[in-house]
Amino acid sequence: PSRLVELVEKDGQWQPRREWVYPLSPTPTRRGFEGICDDGESGLTELLALDDARLIALERAGLQKPGTRMARNSARLYLVDVSGATDVAEHVGEAIASATPVGKTLLLDFDALVERFPRALTNLDNFEALAFGPSLPDGRRTLLVMSDDNFRATQNTVFVWLGIEERLSRD
Repeated sequence: PSRLVELVEKDGQWQPRREWVYPLSPTPTRRGFEGICDDGESGLTELLALDDARLIALERAGLQKPGTRMARNSARLYLVDVSGATDVAEHVGEAIASATPVGKTLLLDFDALVERFPRALTNLDNFEALAFGPSLPDGRRTLLVMSDDNFRATQNTVFVWLGIEERLSRD
């Protein structure tokens, strides 16, 4: 598990306030890419707040074809809700192990989109940033999911633009 820390501005400086346990998803496996890249286990790469209790989380992992240097990525978006989680700001050790973690719901596994992407994105890419874009004519927000090429010829800078429908209820 990881720890999420909320930072709030106070007297011109950022101070930690609430903290929660965030359970990282296991590193996924994809057919033919069962190995883990030396720099790519599962990780939380970005958070984007919807409100004071809900966030969109981007997790990604680097996978490698066994016996080769051929790699592909995995990327997933989750809805995270801290409202039922234990604030562990003052907790360590045993208290954290028994704490209630944040709620987490899978919104999108990018593998479901691979068939719609250009061939250059078949192995997905280095997705690591989230931002809201302009609203759509029907009122939905847009979400930009971005990757960068790390100055490597084998990677791409990509912007995936998604329409999202938010529910006001937390049911």
